[in-house]
Amino acid sequence: MAGDHRQARRRLSPSGQPRGLRRRRRHAGGTGGRELLPGHHRAVRSDPPGEPREANLVSRAVEAFCRVTGRTPALSITLTKTLPVAAGLGGGSADAAATLRLLERLQGTRLPESIRRNLALELGADVPACLENRPLHMTGIGEQLALLPDLPDLQMLLVNPGVPVSTGAIFRLLAPPWSEAPEHPPGSGDADTLLEVLSKRRNDLEAPACTLAPEIAQTLGALRRTEGCALARMSGSGATCFAIYRNHGERAQAAEALRQRYPNWWIA
Repeated sequence: MAGDHRQARRRLSPSGQPRGLRRRRRHAGGTGGRELLPGHHRAVRSDPPGEPREANLVSRAVEAFCRVTGRTPALSITLTKTLPVAAGLGGGSADAAATLRLLERLQGTRLPESIRRNLALELGADVPACLENRPLHMTGIGEQLALLPDLPDLQMLLVNPGVPVSTGAIFRLLAPPWSEAPEHPPGSGDADTLLEVLSKRRNDLEAPACTLAPEIAQTLGALRRTEGCALARMSGSGATCFAIYRNHGERAQAAEALRQRYPNWWIA
């Protein structure tokens, strides 16, 4: 993330969706689970209980979809959370986007693109990118999306030290100079080129986050010391950090070493 936070501007480097981290959403539809009818009851539950923000985003997505279509789905949704709370991974935004795609599928049609994009942005700055669910360069507050070519085959390791961080507190500590990323990264399927581009960029939120939670700096240091680590950064506003490796063997070896040394960390 980069840019003047007072204008809510940020720059995100191209990224892929890590495999095996999607949260499960179970739905049960009425009238065969296909037809959207006015007046039907809908319910959103969280498993485990006590995840109001994520469940609320799913509920908001259902309500927004009903508002623009004039139809109410006869379904219930159970959100099964497997990511750490407030991890900086965009889990809530991904849930909202998945809910919109589910409702489109149940309705048997796709919303007009302009309505779809505005609806996603209404739910959150990251939701439009999650709705696309493919490599993107994201600017503005999330409404400006540029498609990128398929990313090279690299491995990513996610680590969360298990400390809570306040996004608001991090932004209050953020001060210039802010980094300026290029308007659009060069498209390349070459791993070396992508890593070179990413190495010249930074997450402006990383420094204030490390001030508030030194465990984040410890996590980044531990990742950078693993064999084969090509790049390590904090994800979003933290506290999750990630490292990129060139092959599965290096990533697996790093994950095992970190699990042995830090058994209480979340590692995926």
